[in-house]
Amino acid sequence: MSNARKLYTLLLLIPLLGGCGRKRGSIFTFSENKTVTANSFDLPVIRQFEANHDKTSVLLQWKPLHYKNIEELAERALTFMGYNVYRLTKKGFIPKKPINKDLIQGSHWCDEKPFQGENFYLVKSVFMNQGQQIESLSSKMVKVSF
Repeated sequence: MSNARKLYTLLLLIPLLGGCGRKRGSIFTFSENKTVTANSFDLPVIRQFEANHDKTSVLLQWKPLHYKNIEELAERALTFMGYNVYRLTKKGFIPKKPINKDLIQGSHWCDEKPFQGENFYLVKSVFMNQGQQIESLSSKMVKVSF
């Protein structure tokens, strides 16, 4: 028998002999409960986000999430909750808190107190997963100047 064949045979026997006299275990842990964790990359991003303004307010509109997307996410233990809108005064730094007090249920929202100068807006969809609220990645950013 060649050395390579002996080595191959030995490598095949080690796992079999290593468990002698002990209860075989599994490297995987299975449970009855399915736990599926999600993060922002798993969630749909808002599309067709735009802003229209008059002298005192900004109307923000976006394409609502397609019902099929929401159904697919429900299969993964994700529940759609609504939307959050963020206002930035400088590009790049997203505030920790949205400007809406409650989650937005529709596909539009009016900012009645925009800042003078440049305002940048973005919107995120919000989902519930295992008791935790998670947000999608940001929509495109729109700019409004006063």
